Amino acid sequence: AAVLLTILLFRLGIENRVRELGALVALGFSRSRVRRRYMGEGAVVAVAGCAVGVVGAVVYGWLMMAGLRTWWKPAVSTTALSLSTEPLTLLAGGFASLAIVLAVIERTLRRLLESSPRVLMVGGAAPALVRPSPLRRLAAVVSAVLAAATLIAAAGSSDAPTIAALFFASGALFLVAGLCALSSWLRRQPSSSGSRARLSISTGNSRRHPARSMLCVALIAAASFVIVAA
Repeated sequence: AAVLLTILLFRLGIENRVRELGALVALGFSRSRVRRRYMGEGAVVAVAGCAVGVVGAVVYGWLMMAGLRTWWKPAVSTTALSLSTEPLTLLAGGFASLAIVLAVIERTLRRLLESSPRVLMVGGAAPALVRPSPLRRLAAVVSAVLAAATLIAAAGSSDAPTIAALFFASGALFLVAGLCALSSWLRRQPSSSGSRARLSISTGNSRRHPARSMLCVALIAAASFVIVAA
């Protein structure tokens, strides 16, 4: 969920400056130079955000432990709780976040810069990338459901720790199947007659940017899954 939120925020930030991208290309800047400039800007923001996030994570963890030792003591029935931080773990988390952000910025910029300067300057974007066919999306949904059912069946003859792992794995597969089905529905052309036409009006905003809509749905779905499953 955190990764999806990061992707969503940085994609929105870059796409909101699409006219600036078009102006720079129209003035003679090469696409590679424009990409490097925006990558540099994004790297500065990402490094600052990761540094603040690592410090904030330590402070947040300390506050959580303090709360469990005092206000929420009945929930854990002990005061022998303390925060344990490993410098290597903090560095790994910070660098992983930085790598994800830079990869998102680079991919978004590459996609936007595939368009002509004229299209960018009027607020347009690159044509949608090639998407899997409906049959392939259906195959992905069916495969995820079958894999989840197989894990559930295997849990019947497993010990407790294995059952817990299979539970989360099967739930994650069902989640993936649901997201694949929603993605297929968002990219399907709505009917223009009857009640389906009215439905297409109510869902038109979601279908305008299927990738953005999927990021929002997946963000909430992943967070809800972890909260309920835990």
